Amino acid sequence: MAPILRSGIALRCPRCKAAPLSECERKLECACGYTNQADAAGVFDLAFALQAQAARQRETYDQRLAGQDSNSDPWHCFTTFEGLKKTRALRKLRLNAGETFLEIGCASGPVLASLCANTGARGYGIDISPESVARQLARRGQASYDAICAPADELPFADASFDAVLSLDVLEHLAQPEVFMAEIARVLKPGGRALVKGNVSDIGLTFDWLQSKLRPAKWRASQTELGHFPENFRSKAEHAKAARAAGLIVKHMFGSDVFWENIADYVILPRLYAPFMRKSGEAGPAGDAAVTLRVPIDMPHRLVRLMLRVGEWMLWPEWVLGRLGIGATAYFEFEKPV
Repeated sequence: MAPILRSGIALRCPRCKAAPLSECERKLECACGYTNQADAAGVFDLAFALQAQAARQRETYDQRLAGQDSNSDPWHCFTTFEGLKKTRALRKLRLNAGETFLEIGCASGPVLASLCANTGARGYGIDISPESVARQLARRGQASYDAICAPADELPFADASFDAVLSLDVLEHLAQPEVFMAEIARVLKPGGRALVKGNVSDIGLTFDWLQSKLRPAKWRASQTELGHFPENFRSKAEHAKAARAAGLIVKHMFGSDVFWENIADYVILPRLYAPFMRKSGEAGPAGDAAVTLRVPIDMPHRLVRLMLRVGEWMLWPEWVLGRLGIGATAYFEFEKPV
């Protein structure tokens, strides 16, 4: 029977937190007696004893969104202003062939696979949602990256396991983001790099701020529906402080999702893309069906990228405000001292 795990990156036992796990016949085993059996989809679930918020988030992404969040939808990830900004931010990881990296919150999307294919690095993805991980593995093909179900604040890896760590849109899901920062620092090798993006609490002068003032109940409900808990949000300064306390160097920070970018991504662009989209599959609890492409993604992709680059010139105030630290979300670039 072919092994499920291919990357060669060892997992640490979540019970004894010392010995490595070995895979045999679709089962993970540790010398301490711990075992973990893969499910029918080949998913190892190391996320156990979840707290109430984490359990609710798992249910959200397993049932409500069914893996169709902003990280996992290729159309959203590569054909919006937010996606263009993420693509550029990913280059700052400076991944090289043979290096190892971890994506925290990999969902079922293309980022993990794309980075491995384009850089030659060996990747590992974790996510709280077994459904998302199952989709990730189903599309893996012959690629050598791995994905498992595990919590972001208790990473199942030994110290100094990775050259780089990536996390997009996970911070807003965590009750203790300072523990998350400490875990990133722990699994990074000396000199390792990290890129973290997430929602923040200091959202003044942004579209989110306007929504929270004009329709506070609706704004909060929309956040909770996505598995976000605004009471957990921290300011950009608090996240930077937590990273420094964990031993990381804050190399750079800039704000994102200021104002017009949100309107363009969620109001204007969906209307422009409508001829290329279609709804398919069963409707979810809210009555919405999964959105898929009507044509191969490569066909409109080149035209869309050209349009986005031209459109960026019209959104230059967003870039300026972001560099001043204004935004409903923020990107952080960290480095672990040698």
